[in-house]
Parts: sequence; C-alpha cells; structure tokens
Amino acid sequence: MPSAWRCWCRATGRPAPTWGSSPSSTCISTTCCRTAWAHPSRAGFDVMKHLPLVLARLMFAVSVAATVGLPDHPAWAHAFLDRASPPVGSQVAASPPSLSLRYSEPVEPLFSTVQVTNDKGERVDDGKPVPKDDDRVLEVKLKPLPPGAYHVEWHVTSVDTHKTEGHFTFTVQP
Repeated sequence: MPSAWRCWCRATGRPAPTWGSSPSSTCISTTCCRTAWAHPSRAGFDVMKHLPLVLARLMFAVSVAATVGLPDHPAWAHAFLDRASPPVGSQVAASPPSLSLRYSEPVEPLFSTVQVTNDKGERVDDGKPVPKDDDRVLEVKLKPLPPGAYHVEWHVTSVDTHKTEGHFTFTVQP
C-alpha cells in the first residue's frame, strides 16, 4: 500500500490490516477500533497510558454526585443522644420528676432501656422508658431524689435497627 494512512490497532498499537488504502478504510482486525482513523505519526490512543487519569476523573465524578445527592442529615446513622432533661453534666436545684432523652433519629421504646442509679448503684427510676411527644423522645419517671450525683445509662435501638448506648451524670444540689 503506497498510502501514508493506516489503521492503528488500539489493542496492540501496531498497524492493522485494512480494506483499501484511504483514511476512510475499514479495519478488518477484530482487536482494533474498526475504522482507519490515525496517521502513522499518531500511533493511536494508548488506553493503558491514560487509564489512571480516566479512572481518577470517573471516581471524582461519582464522589461529587454522591455528595450532592445525599441528604444533609444522618439518614443512615445511629440514634445518638441530642439532649437530655436534666441536661448532661448539669447541677439541678431540685429533684426532677422525670428524665427525658431526645435522640437524633426515631427509636423503638420496646427495645430500649434507660437506667438511673445513685452513688450506691441503686436504681432510682421506675423502669421502662415510654415515648413522649414524638418517636425521638424517651421519658422515664424518677423517684424523689435526695441531693447527690446520679448516673444515667441508656441503650436504644433506632427504627432502622441500629443499636447505640451511652451514659452521663447529673447532680441534685442540696
């Protein structure tokens, strides 16, 4: 073939056999790009040379799409304690009638426990927590509390069946 145009096989990087001798010739190689598109001065597109760049761009595009598409609240997270009444680490002037715990997502009261104990390790709550106001709040009634430090330990199961636990203290002042 006297022509300067050849089909360059993308798989091997070598000239591939073609039907004809013009730039529009069709390649007959099964491992080629199937069209005569490159001049001998351009040996074709080297896939392996550019693969890391292509993969990096693809990973970046997927991560941007995932970040933009996700909600800005922890939809798949665990139920963590948002706030408590009496507050975590607080000193209250009088004995509170109940302890209220608000979580970051809905919880299942049947599979959740809250225990309030005094300095001696004796329970001062009345037992099972009950939902209050909405499905993110649990409340447990307390016995009259004399002055001292009280330890709260909680174990909850969120509605998506994830389990979390935690503890904190509060103090009733004399």
